[in-house]
Amino acid sequence: SGARKGLDSALRRRFRALGGASWERQRPPSLALVPTPVATRESLLPPGHDAPWHDQKESCVLRVLLLTVLLAGLVGPARAQNNDVDEDAAQALQDFVHFVRIARFDAAVLRGQELLAMDLDPQAFADVVEATEEIERFRNAMGLAQRADGQQELEETAAALDALFNSGKLARARNDAEIARNIELLGGNARGRVLAEDRLLAAGEYAVPRLLNAYLYADNRALQVATGAVLTKLGQQAVMPLAIAVEGLSPQHQELVLKILGQIPYRQSVPFVARLRATTTVDRVRTAADQALASLNASTAQQPGDAAWMFASLGEAYYDERLDVTSFPGEDFQLVWTFNPEAPELSLSPRAVRTEVFHEVMAMRLAAESLRLAPQSPEALALWIAATLRRELQSPAG
Repeated sequence: SGARKGLDSALRRRFRALGGASWERQRPPSLALVPTPVATRESLLPPGHDAPWHDQKESCVLRVLLLTVLLAGLVGPARAQNNDVDEDAAQALQDFVHFVRIARFDAAVLRGQELLAMDLDPQAFADVVEATEEIERFRNAMGLAQRADGQQELEETAAALDALFNSGKLARARNDAEIARNIELLGGNARGRVLAEDRLLAAGEYAVPRLLNAYLYADNRALQVATGAVLTKLGQQAVMPLAIAVEGLSPQHQELVLKILGQIPYRQSVPFVARLRATTTVDRVRTAADQALASLNASTAQQPGDAAWMFASLGEAYYDERLDVTSFPGEDFQLVWTFNPEAPELSLSPRAVRTEVFHEVMAMRLAAESLRLAPQSPEALALWIAATLRRELQSPAG
């Protein structure tokens, strides 16, 4: 025992003399931990002392423990910086999930209500959920809570937390910087592409401007194919922004967009494709327009006026507030698109319009285009007047 204490004391003194560790942290580029010379067993023993086998073993164990403490000190702060979330919220969430799973519903309601009372921003709450690395446990707990018999308060609390989480995920997916980052990931490895595609599809119509930009100006063929595939999978939510953009593009880019529109089985693009077909002077664009119209089982247009009734017909669909022309049912805002080829970065840009008047705004816009192509159309004029009046009546106060 006395030999052991002497050895431990000598080891600690030697450890401090070596600067507290037998490792040193290098600066970039590697940031690796690189070994430096370690003191020999003889230098750590008191003069004239020859440690038995079990003392040598304990010396090795002590060195490993000291090294572990050192590495924990080096790595610990980095982990703390990566988990930049509200610790109280994270603990409340973990407690809520735990109490639901063990059927302590009264305690779950209490912790869930405390979590809601923190009034977290939806994106911040989504960060909390995902930082716990237990998303599946969270989702399972939401299901258990909302199916629990006779637990209305628990069901309402779980529904509020689930809605907050989904709202946060959606807001983050629609964030412009997040969209740009995910488009970059489309050009990476297979796992990154799958994750990026899922997030871009969740962003929906909001992702179209950057997806279109990448599709038209991609540095490599793989990224062009990947962005084109996402635009096609977006389906209805990609149609109107692409249809608005197509006429203002160069002939080469018009061909590329017409190819996408022909692959999406929604007919909102038909008036725009037909108008382009009737006005273009480029044979390849005319051929691409004919192919897109044929894919959509739509009639062609020989003259610009031939597309007038198509715009009026689409305007009627908006006036009737049909579901297939509504991108975000149940949401407060819809998007109205404009295309400006002189814009400094993204030519295609959205404007958020209250859902209460969105369909009237689109009906007015399409009726006006129909009148521009066929000024004597009584149907288009009647549609424009009706949509204008109803927009005034349905505009929210303030």
